[in-house]
Amino acid sequence: MNSIGVMRKGRLLVEDSPDALLQQYNCDLLEKVVLQLCRKDENISGGSDSGSNNNVSISSQRNCSTKNYSRELMDGESLEKGNNNKSKNTYNVYDKFQENLELNSRRRSSIKMDECDNNTKRGCMNICNFLQRIQGLSIIMWLMLFRRPTFTVMTLFLPTIQLLLTLGVLGTDPKELRIGIVNKEVPNYVENCLAQEAITRDLAKYTTSLETPTCNFKFLSCNLIAELSRTGIIDAVPMQSTELAYEQVKEGNLWGYFVFPTNYSQHLANLVVEQKFAENETIEGSRVSLRMDMSSYLGAAIAIRTTFEAYGNYVKNLAISCGLDEREFQLPIMYREPVYGTEESSYHDYVTPIIILTVIFEVPMLITTILFIGDRKQGTLDRARIAGLKFKEVLIGYVLTQGSVAVGQTFICYAVMKIIFDFHVLGSIFSFFFLIILGGLCGLSMGLLLGILFQDEVAALMMGLLIGPTIILWEGAIWPVEALPWVPWRMVAYSSPTTLVCASIRSVISRGWGLTHPYVWPGVAVLSGYTILFWIISICFYIRKYK
Repeated sequence: MNSIGVMRKGRLLVEDSPDALLQQYNCDLLEKVVLQLCRKDENISGGSDSGSNNNVSISSQRNCSTKNYSRELMDGESLEKGNNNKSKNTYNVYDKFQENLELNSRRRSSIKMDECDNNTKRGCMNICNFLQRIQGLSIIMWLMLFRRPTFTVMTLFLPTIQLLLTLGVLGTDPKELRIGIVNKEVPNYVENCLAQEAITRDLAKYTTSLETPTCNFKFLSCNLIAELSRTGIIDAVPMQSTELAYEQVKEGNLWGYFVFPTNYSQHLANLVVEQKFAENETIEGSRVSLRMDMSSYLGAAIAIRTTFEAYGNYVKNLAISCGLDEREFQLPIMYREPVYGTEESSYHDYVTPIIILTVIFEVPMLITTILFIGDRKQGTLDRARIAGLKFKEVLIGYVLTQGSVAVGQTFICYAVMKIIFDFHVLGSIFSFFFLIILGGLCGLSMGLLLGILFQDEVAALMMGLLIGPTIILWEGAIWPVEALPWVPWRMVAYSSPTTLVCASIRSVISRGWGLTHPYVWPGVAVLSGYTILFWIISICFYIRKYK
């Protein structure tokens, strides 16, 4: 059976089939039924009816109930029909005029007598209605999420998936970089170096403790090549000549090549003995040359760093094997224990906090934009606006629902990072979650603004794709902001909503600082200011659009 409902000011007045309503109210058009219901509802809300039923309805309304008003309206209509049975075809204008005068005088007297009490009750009623509307909108949004479980699950785990993909690619050193080896000291160094190692092992079995058989300055190039290969980053490739290695680098088959000079071991031994009195031939003959393809900067830089580390270990082991003081062969710089962090810190430790913040900022931004535009296209927001829902209530509803989703995303990301990457927070865990969740609230506020500005999801997503990489580049996630020139790029970078808070969250995680530290609270202030600014701009554009 078909049925219709009449709603006024967010309240359901009556709900029944059209025929039953026409028969009940003795009308030939549904518009007349609606008019009678509205008039009767106006009288009930104004306090004009003196019946007990009306007093009960007014009392229930002031106590923020959602009672159906159809019973009171039907009782009032039955009284009117009883009066109309006396004269259905006549209308007494004088009686109607007197009735209106009595109603107006009764309203004025009731307002004067109970003005203070009514203001208090009206304020309480407005607050209750305000909270009820927010609760209703939040329930609707939650039901929309639960009815789309795939979308909800992807929303919760999308930041974690992006974080794992990013950290799985960024931060780890490259492996097996092909580097050519031109060994003029040992032409066929692969076989000869293995033979030399076997001889050294055999001699170690028959020597006394007074001898140092491992202090062998023969074929030292083999030791350095073995140390380079032991790193796992450099893959040593034998080359017959310098010209062949150069051509292989030009063709892109090698990252670079080493050249060991003739009599390298002898010259190095002479350099150890003669030191500052060594001749130029000894100095040049004890040096290993390296030529790199610097077109791929990051890989070449890692290969050079690995070379220095391997050479340092090689010299250290050589000095120890010969009974020398290893400090004489080290750089004249003594590395002490770091103030913050560890000596084993990697690029993961640098980029992980920023990736978490950026992902929690961007994902709620895009999802809120899509949901807001979808609600507007489906007419949900228009129906809510007609029912009396204000934009500030819509804003609070989105903050409650999408903010709770951001909280869930943050906890999932932290749990996964803790289990897989052994992620530690030196500072307060509350400060860490506060900064991340505040970033999510700022992102969904920006997404709400984009949803108001754009009419289509595609245009909004294109803007989101523009904003996302820009924020990642400017906030110092991949490269330090200090590398940018002050005018104009560093100024623009510091105007980004997440740049200062990135420094704040790094300080909380790696240094253990609190929210009140001078290098932490500016990020919190900027992020909070941007969140409020997005709210104000959204309210202005919404009012202007639906005025």
